[in-house]
Amino acid sequence: MLDNRYGGGAARSIAMTHLRTDVLPMLEGNYTGTVGRNLFRAAALVTHHTAHLLYDTGRHGAARRYLRLALDMAYHGHDRAFAAKILGTLAHQAVHLGDYREAVELAEAGLAEPGLTPAGRAALHAMAARAHARLRDSRATAISLSHAESSLSAGTPAQEPVWLRYFSGAELHDEIAHCLVDLRQARAARPHAEHGIAARTDRYARSIAFTRVVLATAWLQQREVERACQVATGALRATEDIQSERVRGYLAGFRERLRPFRNVPAARDFSYKAARMLR
Repeated sequence: MLDNRYGGGAARSIAMTHLRTDVLPMLEGNYTGTVGRNLFRAAALVTHHTAHLLYDTGRHGAARRYLRLALDMAYHGHDRAFAAKILGTLAHQAVHLGDYREAVELAEAGLAEPGLTPAGRAALHAMAARAHARLRDSRATAISLSHAESSLSAGTPAQEPVWLRYFSGAELHDEIAHCLVDLRQARAARPHAEHGIAARTDRYARSIAFTRVVLATAWLQQREVERACQVATGALRATEDIQSERVRGYLAGFRERLRPFRNVPAARDFSYKAARMLR
């Protein structure tokens, strides 16, 4: 909850201490097979959360190590569905770092795991779509997004484990918007981004900030500079409360895309504010 609302920086040290002091030492104890499987499943969940906090704060090497550790724990716990979720997070990080083909391979590896729920399958298809869009493969993107939509519509949130209930219709709209902006289909991207923003509460403040930047980018692609800067300013204000290097990265990227419009007053004003807040 802290991660979603305030960013990885708000909870990273707490999670790291809990994992190292309380969780990992328990794995060295004695237990029956059943208790051991449940213990490794719980430890995988905590380790995955910790890795995500590290990822969000830009500690990518450590995040990947903890994600690999969480993956091993999930396999020890015989939880193949959660293993698939971790592979999806690795794919998400790979997209963020520009390793798009690796991201496709990781998402496909997740989809090959048994026991996937509708939302679990949808999330992996959506991540594959994100990677295909970055590779400018519009056909593969469309196929993956179609699979994501049909998978999500096959279930309900109540059927999902707690750790997958975040992947709702709003989340899928957000993923679609990301893909369409990357493919420079701005007009089609805007309604998806707007829906993703409107359907969320402040509980998901970081996700809202991401989607605001995506929406701002869509407006910018249509050369609506003032509208784009107005939308992006909402995400810029959020950085006062959200400790997330990923959010800062989104905003820095948007500021860079404003360079061709630096003679427009709205662009100059946003760049000035961003330079002060992001330094």
